[in-house]
Amino acid sequence: MFNPLQDYIDNEGEYKWVEFKLDDESLKDPYWLKKIKYRIGSIVMQFNYLERSIDDYILEIMNEHYEDEKVWIFLENLSSAKKIETLSKLYDSYFAFADINFEEQLKIRKIKLFQSLNEARINRNIYIHSNWLNDYNGQFTEYKTKKLKSGEFGRIHKRITIADLDNDLKLILSLQGELYRFDEDFFISVNEAINQDLQ
Repeated sequence: MFNPLQDYIDNEGEYKWVEFKLDDESLKDPYWLKKIKYRIGSIVMQFNYLERSIDDYILEIMNEHYEDEKVWIFLENLSSAKKIETLSKLYDSYFAFADINFEEQLKIRKIKLFQSLNEARINRNIYIHSNWLNDYNGQFTEYKTKKLKSGEFGRIHKRITIADLDNDLKLILSLQGELYRFDEDFFISVNEAINQDLQ
């Protein structure tokens, strides 16, 4: 099929034009798709679980003032990026209280946690929107169409390895536990401050 768009390789944000040779079978792994199917499916499933957990933590905080039904009206229209941003801002609203003595380490944990959540989200989005059947010998996967500085549109490819998929799956699995532990430690600090005020 005729391709009206030029192909480019994403090299850390710099796009390099390349002419792919489709007949180079020596580089192609015949089991490439079989290897990635399970990994991509696992990434999607585990991130969906993580995203639902983020919903629950938002509900946990906002239900001090709102009913479940009203919060869900708000949540159902949020992208995963907005959910992560919203939860981050809700935690920050507690950090803003001068009378709650949060440990500095907890604030640092929060920053690193949400950086990792956004990294996992971005990579998950790349995987679910990539054209995996257009992988050019298992070397460079087409993952987006982009308007370039020249004003033309191009198909952007990047190297995605089995190791990349495995590492991102491990990241998502670890974030499920890290988010739970952070939320527990966070509200222990909040409750301790409240109890001190009541004494």
